[in-house]
Amino acid sequence: MVHLSDIDNVFVSNSLAAGHIKVPLLEHVSVYLGPNEHKRVVITNITRLAASVVAQVYSHVQNLTVSLSRYFSVDSSYTSSSAGVVLILNPDAAKATFYIKAGEDEVLATVFALPYAAQDPVPGACNLEFILDNDPNLHLTYNVYETAVSFAPANLGTDRGTVPPACDVGTGGHTRWRLTYELYQYFLPENDLSDKSLSDGMSKMSSAQSIMANGMKITTIPSSQKTKLYGNSYVGIGVIYNVIVRDPLMKTSAAYAPVSTYTCELSTKRYECKQSDGNFIYVQVLCTVIGIYGLLLCLAGHRLFEAEFLFFGFLIFGFMSFVLVTRYSALDFIRRFAILVGGGLFGGLLLSLVRWRFNLPLVCVAVVGLVLGFLVAAIIFFTPLGKSKATDEYSYWIGSINPVHSHAWPGDPFTLEV
Repeated sequence: MVHLSDIDNVFVSNSLAAGHIKVPLLEHVSVYLGPNEHKRVVITNITRLAASVVAQVYSHVQNLTVSLSRYFSVDSSYTSSSAGVVLILNPDAAKATFYIKAGEDEVLATVFALPYAAQDPVPGACNLEFILDNDPNLHLTYNVYETAVSFAPANLGTDRGTVPPACDVGTGGHTRWRLTYELYQYFLPENDLSDKSLSDGMSKMSSAQSIMANGMKITTIPSSQKTKLYGNSYVGIGVIYNVIVRDPLMKTSAAYAPVSTYTCELSTKRYECKQSDGNFIYVQVLCTVIGIYGLLLCLAGHRLFEAEFLFFGFLIFGFMSFVLVTRYSALDFIRRFAILVGGGLFGGLLLSLVRWRFNLPLVCVAVVGLVLGFLVAAIIFFTPLGKSKATDEYSYWIGSINPVHSHAWPGDPFTLEV
């Protein structure tokens, strides 16, 4: 259940009773909606310098619907716990209006509006995939292993009353193809699933300036690249994503509407995170088997020499199979998991056979060293070094290959005869 006392400074005025809410620009306003209740939101304090407004509405758990139409038509509405709309201003407009509606449950939401000038890019204004004509929302899909963030491309800003430039006519420097996109991530406090924690985090990820000050930059992509990005999932930990679109020619930027996820089904009563992915049992079984196998190898030592190569070959080939199939195919997790196990067993048996038949210690030990190299590289990129601005794509691969190569190369081959 949602109560007004859950969030401080709830916006209450005579406008609520009248069925509409006044939201000044750059102010976070809390709104209570009963089941299936809808209200008109009026953005005020809009100056002549603003050409568009991006309105953001978010709640903790419950979904709500934002719409440009009072009738909440399908082609002008969007439903989510984190939703946004772009309001293109008329030449004489001093206010802007949109509508919000609750679902079957009551909801306590927060509304925030950002103005943008004519030189600023318009988030989601070149949408060809999602429902809204101008869609500033980030669309999340996730499982317990990965989270995918997709969004509509932005367009160049224009003055009030001016027709915006066409989205797909030409790719020169005077078109929207010069825009770049930066994905940012912000972690909420661990084990804190409260609505206050989410509200504080969403406010830090709302505008471009606060995003850069509080968020962690994941990557930058040009307009020529597909606007769908992948990252790790963190079950039970709140994560907020947002995208900043930049115009390098005008040196301006704009923020999309932030979106949050706990990578699980969050209970509305106790704020408990429930594991909702039934495939997780396969990962648990595999990790248990690998752990027991590795423990036996630790106790037996080199007395099970071929078994060691089977183990490390499984790790290397299984890991590489899963990564490559995930990157270059659209298979579901069960099929990818089967390829992981099959590829790992094939690689482990192959490495054991090479050791048994050809007795090539240099090759075999080099493959074993790859495991430690991958581990060292992963640890490096989880340190502050991995979060530095120097980790572009080139630096990333150089930083990955160096520890892998240094640990994989065994040195003097004459000492490796067994």
